[in-house]
Amino acid sequence: MSNFFRQYNLFHNPYGFNAKIIIADASIVDKKVISQHLEKSSIEPDQIYYRGVNSEILPLSATNFEFNQKPAKIINTNSYPSKNLTVKYQIFLETKKFTESLYKEKTNNLTSRLQQAIISDINRILAYPENKQVIVYIQDKSHLQDLITQPEETNTEFTENKDYLQIHSNNSEADKQKIKEYENHVKIIFMTASGSRGLSFPKARHILVDIPRFNIEANLMEIIRVIYRGRSEFFENGEKITNDDKDKFLTFYLWEEVIFDDEKEAELSLQEKILNVVNLLLLLKAAIMTTIKGYGNINIGNHRYLIIPIGGKSVSSVGETFSGKMKNLITLLDKEYKINYKSKILLEVSDKLKSLLGKTDFLLKWIDKNPKNNPVSYLNI
Repeated sequence: MSNFFRQYNLFHNPYGFNAKIIIADASIVDKKVISQHLEKSSIEPDQIYYRGVNSEILPLSATNFEFNQKPAKIINTNSYPSKNLTVKYQIFLETKKFTESLYKEKTNNLTSRLQQAIISDINRILAYPENKQVIVYIQDKSHLQDLITQPEETNTEFTENKDYLQIHSNNSEADKQKIKEYENHVKIIFMTASGSRGLSFPKARHILVDIPRFNIEANLMEIIRVIYRGRSEFFENGEKITNDDKDKFLTFYLWEEVIFDDEKEAELSLQEKILNVVNLLLLLKAAIMTTIKGYGNINIGNHRYLIIPIGGKSVSSVGETFSGKMKNLITLLDKEYKINYKSKILLEVSDKLKSLLGKTDFLLKWIDKNPKNNPVSYLNI
């Protein structure tokens, strides 16, 4: 975009055009982080920025600074759309003694307890007539499907698009149309991060979040986005209504397994896991408060900190090889089978493709025979 502005002289245009580049990102709240993250176009992984805060940060502020040797302005609106916000945490720990067959045994005691706790909270919340909707966020799609399956097995009237919506990255265009049609009619919204982007469910005052224990940098950023999914307005009986002036509630669930080799190490293993849980919850709270207040109100040595999880930067390929497309297809088939495990045809197609491609050789070579036009490939090394 900067190159486009330079090419057409839009930064100081003599013909009267007042062109500006506007970047909207709720997670970037500090000018130093903006400069550090965006001034260079080099590839970077997901990461967490942190900085100390010395001055008072206002709910609404505008700060001038220089970006890429050009005048820039950062506008921050630190807030949360509610009258009061109540945050609750539920922690699940399970201790196991290590055995050679531990990882072969498929015991789901901890995840079952977690799912039962979420279902119990959903039923408790919806028992009150003023609670019209509840959002349930689980990043693991297989766990999300297991959670949906439990009430379906005990209640045959619990059906999709009538009682709940299921939102994930594999939703088809037809699914997205149904989501738009029924979003204000269902009571429960089950979602993952990638499927929920751009959506809002203003009837929801309760958001239940299963904290992922993997890829912490990216998932903290997604959690911050998810907790804002219950904002905006909706129509009821011809009247425009909002819940942004009412109390709202966030419930976080975190589970951890404590595995020890012998009884002497059990206590130490438990303490290490508890420390991991505390560290993750501190990061989570500080990241959320940075978005809401402008800084995390956790005093560490009498200092306040900005905790800002940022997604990585990368360059995606325009084209895609046939083998790459087949790999993506197999991955999608396997993921879909985990969600719809009754559809055995998905597993059969995936296995057949793996078997077929396993017997195939792919030869990669350049189309242009002129060596001057051929870049060096790692395949030639």
